[in-house]
Amino acid sequence: MRLTVNSLRIPIAGYAFIFYLIVAIAPPAAMRVSAATVHVPADHATIQAGINAAGNGDTVLVEHGTYRENVKIFSKKLYLASRYVLDHDPEHILYTIIDGSMPTHTDSGSCVIVKGSDGGVVEGFTLTRGTGTLWFDPSDSKVYREGGGVLTDGGTVTVRHNLIVNNEATILDPGSAGAGGGGIRSGFGLATIESNVVAYNKGQYGAGIVLFQAAGTISNNIIWRNSGGQSYGGGGLWVWNDVDPVIQNNTIVENTSATSGGGISLSGTAATLVNNIVRNNVANTSTQIRRPTSAAASTVDYCDIQGGGFSGTGNIDRAPVWADSNYLLSLASPCVDSGDIAVSARDRGDGANPGFALFPSRGTTRNDMGAYGGPKAGMFPRFTSPVVGLDITAIDFGTDTVRRSTAALLPFHKVGWGLLKIDSVVFSPATGLSVITPLPRSVPIAFADTISIVWSRPIGGTMTALAKIYHNYSGVTNPLTVSLTGEAISTSCCVASAGNVDCSPEDGVDISDLSALIDYLYISFTPLCCVKEANIDGDPSEGVDISDLSALIDYLYISFSPPAVCL
Repeated sequence: MRLTVNSLRIPIAGYAFIFYLIVAIAPPAAMRVSAATVHVPADHATIQAGINAAGNGDTVLVEHGTYRENVKIFSKKLYLASRYVLDHDPEHILYTIIDGSMPTHTDSGSCVIVKGSDGGVVEGFTLTRGTGTLWFDPSDSKVYREGGGVLTDGGTVTVRHNLIVNNEATILDPGSAGAGGGGIRSGFGLATIESNVVAYNKGQYGAGIVLFQAAGTISNNIIWRNSGGQSYGGGGLWVWNDVDPVIQNNTIVENTSATSGGGISLSGTAATLVNNIVRNNVANTSTQIRRPTSAAASTVDYCDIQGGGFSGTGNIDRAPVWADSNYLLSLASPCVDSGDIAVSARDRGDGANPGFALFPSRGTTRNDMGAYGGPKAGMFPRFTSPVVGLDITAIDFGTDTVRRSTAALLPFHKVGWGLLKIDSVVFSPATGLSVITPLPRSVPIAFADTISIVWSRPIGGTMTALAKIYHNYSGVTNPLTVSLTGEAISTSCCVASAGNVDCSPEDGVDISDLSALIDYLYISFTPLCCVKEANIDGDPSEGVDISDLSALIDYLYISFSPPAVCL
């Protein structure tokens, strides 16, 4: 995007406009957005800044990107969401990532913390690499670390349509009594946890989800391949001292506990389990579901539980027969049309085929067991196979003199949990092009990454080349390609004195150069056509920065002093 301003006539007015524009680009923290929807990063660069600026009841809408934050919502009712809420395209979930791996304080390492919110919603994100948050339990006066991905405490909170993956709550801090809830911990309130994928999380109890001293509903989630349970058990779901929670239409598979309750661990509660698939979980005892005497009042109906052993209505013990790796049921699955017969539990109907369920539910409108059944069934993003893709198709290294190097980034993303490795980058032709990033490079789970490349301009002339990125994933084109262009000249790329940022000798130094410099510094960050031209203050040690913008504004609107000689 290039800023253009054609209506400026008076220098002072033009300067005032530019000052206003710069303030708008980088607003101070004290500025508050009063609109009902706060946009990130358009209104605020970070999610936390958007939350701080939002009022009670506002929506904080987050665009695609990786946000390395540990987001906190305290005593405020907010709708924190990605673009998923606009069109329900699950792809938005994959590409709107909150990465909690860089906390300011190690005691607050959850990706998202919601405390004391009356009606808060977190929807449409990938939440990854969180490490949990220390909190004091007033019921036993002990400290615990919980909620690697999400921690909710008190209030009424909804967590839905998220990919909660590769988080952990395993660090036993000095003086702490335990660490659990690797994916989600919800406590001391009313929680609705629905339509999430909770996978590859770790916790010493409740590796997937902890529901503690709370009430609520856990429905339509896929809880898959979480591991831990060393302290108190519970590989997938740990429900402890809760007020009659409802656990319905979940697919709980391949979780592991080092002690008991590989799939679900119940204690001190009268939970209602209905329409769930609980299979292939691993534990030393109570492999699929732990239901001790303190949870004897819990009921289990219309569930497919490996090994059986639970009295109740409509329970089965049969292989589910999956249609794909995302645990969608096959039409031939015994779990199709085998769930609760109540009208309120029915699958959504397909308007084009009366009497039949709307995809991804199967068969008739009688409830299907598992995450794809019931009135709230929906599609999940891809989560069981790695997919790699580039975020750009071309790089222009711009114009500079021979033997001057310019670096650029090849940004790419990976979703899913299989091993993905970037093996090599090959340039064709390879003249002056090289890779800085050590290869091969493994890509973090559900994460974005970059590879740095450099063009050294060994000879003059135009460069046109292709970067070929080889990887180990067979599901997409291999190699991925990016076109590379650039120009090397034997003399300085400066036309005369510095300031001709847009490299247009016809119009000299004018407002279009100011627009180009603002665009480079604050908006598109597109490489400059000539770095020397943009070094307006004549200080090569600083590179091109805000001081050059000040020097150009000074020349155009204040002192009219000529820019420095082009270096």
